[in-house]
Amino acid sequence: MCKACDMFWLIGLLEGDGTFSYSGAHTPMIRIAMTDKDTVQRAADLMGCEVRFKKRGKAHYKDLFTATIGGFRAADLMVRIYSDMSMRRQEKIQSILANYSGPGHKLSRGDIREIREKYETGDYTQRKLADKYGVAQSLISGIINRKKWKSVE
Repeated sequence: MCKACDMFWLIGLLEGDGTFSYSGAHTPMIRIAMTDKDTVQRAADLMGCEVRFKKRGKAHYKDLFTATIGGFRAADLMVRIYSDMSMRRQEKIQSILANYSGPGHKLSRGDIREIREKYETGDYTQRKLADKYGVAQSLISGIINRKKWKSVE
């Protein structure tokens, strides 16, 4: 099957049965949990993770299989699938990513928006913003010119 077809299959699965949430302090997480091992295995292969098995407590319950990604990989997938998700899912993704800065980043997505807004007022220079946020002026320039953090509106 083609890569685009696989991605659309994953988007459909996540739209219907995926969970978008936090793991720890503002760390994005995507999880699929269902009783169909083959479906979860395919999702895990596409997301680049392992399938976990959970034996359910009661005899009449089916076994549960899960595939979970977190951190940067989850944030990256959220950004890539965002435009193909429903409004409800888009709002959830926005709320998760709003305060996620990523591994090794000093700035959150909210900070990026704020930097762009402050610069547009004309009240702040790039140097002033760099000092305020504790980053290099070259990073502020990249943010303002949308060479960095392109995915943040």
